[in-house]
Amino acid sequence: MAMSQEDIVLTALRKLDEETFLRFKARLSKWNVKKKFEQIPTLLLEDAGPKTVADLIWEFYGINYGFTVTQAVLDAINAKRVRGELLKDGEGGRKSLVEEHRLDLMNRKTRVDLILYYLHHLSLLTDKQYHDLLEIHCQMLV
Repeated sequence: MAMSQEDIVLTALRKLDEETFLRFKARLSKWNVKKKFEQIPTLLLEDAGPKTVADLIWEFYGINYGFTVTQAVLDAINAKRVRGELLKDGEGGRKSLVEEHRLDLMNRKTRVDLILYYLHHLSLLTDKQYHDLLEIHCQMLV
């Protein structure tokens, strides 16, 4: 079973050595976030361990944007190996989600194209996944 994005981020944070983890927290507290989000206050991050930092990321940014912010901060502090593992694990999780629900989506008599569009719009499906599923759906209608 694929790991959730929350588990993937927590695993990535635990892989950082102490110095890199401190740099991650410092950069995260000053990260320029989208307008509808707030920065995580430095005070909350100072003594926080990986689990607490991951929880704060979800609390302040949500799952999808939190995953994106984590990737960007890892890139900014030059933690490329951990960022690469995060991306690899994250992509695997998304593929598993699509694979797990593919037949359910295709067997329904609802507007699957609208559901796929909505999932894509929420960034729960990559462009490739969206187009692949839409193509399969169209083939099944024939």
